[in-house]
Amino acid sequence: MAGALVLLGDDLRADDSPALAAAAEGAQVVAPLYVLEKGRVRGAALWWLGKALEDLERALAEKGGRLFVMQGGQLACAKSAMASLGTRAVYLNAGVDAARDAALIAALKAEGAEVHYFPQSLRDESILAREGGGYRVFTAYHKAAAKLEVRQPRGATPPFESPAQLPRTVPVAEVAAHLEKGWTGRLASYWEPTAAGLAAQIALLPEILPHYAEERDWPFRVTTSRLSPYLRFGQIDPARLVRIVAALPEGEGRETFLRELNWREFARHCLAHHPDLPYEPLDKAFRAFPWRDDPAALKAWKKGRTGVPIVDAGMRQLWKTGWMHNRVRMICASYLVKDLLIDWRLGAEWFMETLVDADEASNALNWQWVAGSGPDAAPYFRVFNPLLQARKFDPDGYYVRKFVRELAFLPAEWVHTPEKAPVDVLADAELPPGTYPEPLVDHRKARERALKGLAGMREKVREVAR
Repeated sequence: MAGALVLLGDDLRADDSPALAAAAEGAQVVAPLYVLEKGRVRGAALWWLGKALEDLERALAEKGGRLFVMQGGQLACAKSAMASLGTRAVYLNAGVDAARDAALIAALKAEGAEVHYFPQSLRDESILAREGGGYRVFTAYHKAAAKLEVRQPRGATPPFESPAQLPRTVPVAEVAAHLEKGWTGRLASYWEPTAAGLAAQIALLPEILPHYAEERDWPFRVTTSRLSPYLRFGQIDPARLVRIVAALPEGEGRETFLRELNWREFARHCLAHHPDLPYEPLDKAFRAFPWRDDPAALKAWKKGRTGVPIVDAGMRQLWKTGWMHNRVRMICASYLVKDLLIDWRLGAEWFMETLVDADEASNALNWQWVAGSGPDAAPYFRVFNPLLQARKFDPDGYYVRKFVRELAFLPAEWVHTPEKAPVDVLADAELPPGTYPEPLVDHRKARERALKGLAGMREKVREVAR
């Protein structure tokens, strides 16, 4: 019996999967395999992964197949499965990390495998790879990408048969139960990582998109799609999502949404051309930046105890729900990097641990954008003023009060500056002194310190170049 191995990764869906469909069409027996590698997925995303695997198992069973899960290294597990199946045919869709894919494919071929590799990007990325490397400015990338056709979704996968078992596999339910531990157990109150949950979010798009352009920065209302974790784990093909959105009425909201999808693609494009993006500044001058070593301030930021309500609301939303509104992500990241002068990599590491939608490409690009060191980065001298941001995007303090419960009874006039509220106002708001912390830093002074650090970094680079 001709068999085929399908290595799953960021593509946990039964349909619209080029690799799975091609294997089902070309082999009598198909073994879809997910390899759970230590450290590959972490924290909140691990909880989502367990639920997504359970949902995928049900979807594959409806096609007559089975889902297999192994723990260990991807190559070793693939070799074991190939030997058990008696096949050299290996199918896989592209993951978020092109360099990692290339290394795996080379290793598989060295073992005699016949590898069938399928892209998952929206468009043919080879066309967008210019001489001398990829794009480093999003606007240029977006214009080039807009001229290309969006890839057609693969469509339904035909029914297929799977082997009764594979050695070294672990029951999916056991894996999911193991991954739901500690603080991540509460995430089920906020998310449904299933096809049903995905369908419910997609059903909201006709309501959200007409106002998306002007309202997506408002964290106090449901104005974003919350599709990012489903996209991160490949539970929906981005090409399928583009087709869904394109069928909705035209407007600025729809175009803004599609542009945001292109930013996600740009992140993968940047990681493909700069594999060290998650841990090395693209602007090498930032290697000389005078980051501060301040464990206490870093801990206060993580716990939402900075004394800046909009920052603390975002960090508490993250810890409570495994997600944070995008505008607030930028505010919180800017505060860590530019007000506290703490290395962006420490913030990126925390987000990888706590976000259900964390992936290496988007996380690295977004943090380097805020830090001013990455592709198409915001200028370092552009420092978010958290108070102005809060008053603009949460003017009445609804978002702050929702997640910073100590401030729940403060009136809008003082909710963003509780340290300045009169004593009688604090008493009426049931906010005794010391209940909520004073701001860690004065923003104006912190901004000056950050700009001084930038100037010193540039001067140091010039001295080395002389």
